[in-house]
Amino acid sequence: MNRETAGSYIIRLSRSLRNAVNDGVSKLGEQVTGDQGRILGFIADRSENGFIRQKDIEERFGVNRSSVTSMLSSLERAGYILRIADPHDSRCKRVMLTERGKSTVDSIHAIIDSTDERATEGMTEDEVRTLVMLLKRAYDNLK
Repeated sequence: MNRETAGSYIIRLSRSLRNAVNDGVSKLGEQVTGDQGRILGFIADRSENGFIRQKDIEERFGVNRSSVTSMLSSLERAGYILRIADPHDSRCKRVMLTERGKSTVDSIHAIIDSTDERATEGMTEDEVRTLVMLLKRAYDNLK
């Protein structure tokens, strides 16, 4: 049975978007997985004073502390981030992007923007706004 539902198209679109972005990132020659790229983007978008707390990453992605620690360790070894102790709470780590991390995030954002443009090709600005509004509403309905 081939059911064409909103959910089935959203799943297919999500996979296609993820594959296109991952393909673009792999062509950069950077050694960043999709999850690591999302974390780098989150750090860039949400950092105040140039850093965020490791706990913010855990909460945003719903991942346990040891998994985030492992991902951040890989990113730190590769030179994308720095982790420093929080001067106000030694149990917390501050995470900040290095210049390499910032450059990589800029490249990833360009790939995402290009992929978005391809996905909405042939749509008017009003159609794109409507699409975003409807997708957001569907997302909020399931939260």
